Amino acid sequence: MKVASRSAWFLWLVIVGAILAAAPAQDSITVLLDPPPEYLFNESLSFQIVACGPAPITDVKLVLFQPLPDATAQPLTYSAQFTPGAHITATITLDLSGGLLMPFTQATYWWALTDNAGAHLNTPPQTFDYVDNRFAWQRLDRSGISVFWYASDADFGIQAATIADTAMAHLNPDIYGPLPPALRLYIY
Repeated sequence: MKVASRSAWFLWLVIVGAILAAAPAQDSITVLLDPPPEYLFNESLSFQIVACGPAPITDVKLVLFQPLPDATAQPLTYSAQFTPGAHITATITLDLSGGLLMPFTQATYWWALTDNAGAHLNTPPQTFDYVDNRFAWQRLDRSGISVFWYASDADFGIQAATIADTAMAHLNPDIYGPLPPALRLYIY
């Protein structure tokens, strides 16, 4: 019976050791929630992140980047509002009324978090499309062209796509270069 007790004891130690070895030790900052940004076109853009760490998180910044056609864009960095601690919820709301983002383009953002022990975390870059969300856009895709409209029926979208497709075919010889791989056309 002693051999069975020792075997059971040994098996129990192996199981507990395996569980402890498999459990990740939290020695760095962990992001618990990073939902997509929310915005009201030409008004405001809001970001939120929830994170925790073994040491109090003391600095949270948002880096926002939107490439411009002339390739002169630089990332913009914003300090988040939050109460420092081991578990934080940080938010940033930006004013879009001054033209911070170009409409109908894609923007990229990431978070930079630092704790008082010197640990630093940059989240993976994420993107979102900045479109005029005041309207319920209809969409038609054809030949690499996406046509968006809101105030008419499907026939209007078909006509617009046909005109755009024809125009692109005529533009190709005139621009002396390759056409863009995709074109998004918004019709108000």
